[in-house]
Amino acid sequence: PTRRGAPTMIRDFQRFVRHLFHAVYVVRGPILAFFLLLVACAIVVVIAEGMSFGNAIYFILITALTVGYGDIVPTTMWGRIASLTAGVIGYLLFGVVVAVNTRALRESIREGGEHDTKG
Repeated sequence: PTRRGAPTMIRDFQRFVRHLFHAVYVVRGPILAFFLLLVACAIVVVIAEGMSFGNAIYFILITALTVGYGDIVPTTMWGRIASLTAGVIGYLLFGVVVAVNTRALRESIREGGEHDTKG
């Protein structure tokens, strides 16, 4: 097996990052919509549960990331609906993140193969 040097690895990483930013730019609309929906869920939690906006954002992000520490728990129907919605949005957002990274990796590998055959 051939050993790749650090400059080649750095170029590969730079290529991946370039493709990653391009892929994120392409799906910026859905990503922004997901984050706005999470903020809307936090507002519902503020109103329904009577907690501070900071605690509501913390709760919604922990729920969307599917960590769920359990230190803040919704007690009202609307708070539970908002947390369930945040969980679903978190799954969808995670799917977009995986798809974006997969696309960027595939494109950088494809581009790297073209350069390797030309050089």
